[in-house]
Amino acid sequence: MSTSTATGNPSVEDVEKFSTNQLEDFLRGIEKLNLDENDFTILRDQDVEGSAFVDLTYEQLVAQPFGFSGGKATRLARVIKGLNSQSKFCKIVYFVRLACYSTDVFQAVIS
Repeated sequence: MSTSTATGNPSVEDVEKFSTNQLEDFLRGIEKLNLDENDFTILRDQDVEGSAFVDLTYEQLVAQPFGFSGGKATRLARVIKGLNSQSKFCKIVYFVRLACYSTDVFQAVIS
């Protein structure tokens, strides 16, 4: 199921499906990242697509083969953390609603 955040940004589920080019387009749209062409070349050279991107950590981003500066790695890690936490929140809300709905339906059936 594909969802998006309240601001219309893609969810982690959407980003996981991104090709390398789609991921690059998404990241280019985030002005505060301040990534340059060299940064995008690194991501392309490492064949980073959406499902790999959402699993990257700060430690991986600063280490080889990426070698991003601390600032850029921090900003990228924040994007990744935001995507992943938004998804977990939505899943928690979904399961709570499902549990409440299921309980209501079950109660109606047995009454």
